[in-house]
Amino acid sequence: MEMMQAPTPFTELDNSFNIVNINDLKIKEIYKFNEYALTIGILDDNIIFDCSSKENNFQILKNYDSMIKIIPNFKLSENINSIYKLLIQLFNSNRYEIQDDDINKIKIIIKLKDILGNDELYEIVLNKIELDNKTKFKKMEEKILTLENKVEELKNENIEIQKKVNELYDLYNENKMLKAEIQKLKDNKNKNFLSLYNESKIIKNENEIKFVMEEVKKVIYSINETKLLYRATRDGSSIEEFHSRCDSYQNTLMLVQTTKGFKFGGFTSVGWNDKKGANIHDKNAFCFSINLNKIYNIKKPEHAMHLQSHDCRPSFGVDKYVFIIQQNFLTSTENYVEKMVDYKGESKALEINGGDERFGISELEVFQFI
Repeated sequence: MEMMQAPTPFTELDNSFNIVNINDLKIKEIYKFNEYALTIGILDDNIIFDCSSKENNFQILKNYDSMIKIIPNFKLSENINSIYKLLIQLFNSNRYEIQDDDINKIKIIIKLKDILGNDELYEIVLNKIELDNKTKFKKMEEKILTLENKVEELKNENIEIQKKVNELYDLYNENKMLKAEIQKLKDNKNKNFLSLYNESKIIKNENEIKFVMEEVKKVIYSINETKLLYRATRDGSSIEEFHSRCDSYQNTLMLVQTTKGFKFGGFTSVGWNDKKGANIHDKNAFCFSINLNKIYNIKKPEHAMHLQSHDCRPSFGVDKYVFIIQQNFLTSTENYVEKMVDYKGESKALEINGGDERFGISELEVFQFI
């Protein structure tokens, strides 16, 4: 048997071919697949292929003799009609492929199986045909429209990006201001820390100061200054001297040191007054033990503080005194504590004074936070 050679693509059509009107073909058949319609027809000694769709259409003519030279198995076809039938069979068995190479060109590949039963496949490549000017112009318009749409999309994306950039810039500025504010608060906190450290004769340990200040900061968000209002060893330990220096000041901290070394106190956001027998309401008040590192939060705000009816001696608590100081408290041993009722958190009765009811005072200080 004669050795079959691999087929080669047809060359481009000679421009001398005349455009054929498909409607004039007497022998023809139309096949539809996907969006394409392929018409196969015969005119004289030429096979006519015409491919069309909504957007593309072209024609190609192939000479019967040239096909025999290029594809050996065409020799088995006696005439154009047999080749025509062969192509019909191929299209009926879907042995074809359409490829869009680019915006202006299309090609059809028809795969021919040896009609003698061999498994070898041959391809008739219908050469890529340039679209006519009208179609090219239409394609160009579509491309321009696509580009315009893309430009519009990019403009919208740019607007969104600019919005994001502005938002990030605003966040940056907010973050910058926030950092400055945080730094200011830190500086104030350090300043207040140092003020207590330098001014107080009761709490000198840094951990003790931090413990007290952290609790105060839960009530007062921003503190600009810490001021010593009263010190008993400096100003005297009479109740009158205490009121003259401490009354009407908000956000004050009382610190007590006993002769046995117990340190405790209380905070009030409302402040003291000299109204005899008065109860002072303060929802932010709290007491604390520095020795135990423990906070006693208010349970009955209406009983935060009390002033004795005959001499205005101050105390934290009303029903039972967390602690109360007596007249001339530096020399008195009758200052005392009771089981807590108006404040909560006590594990053992009188624990802030080591379990003893009475105590002497070696120092008492009152600071104000501004």
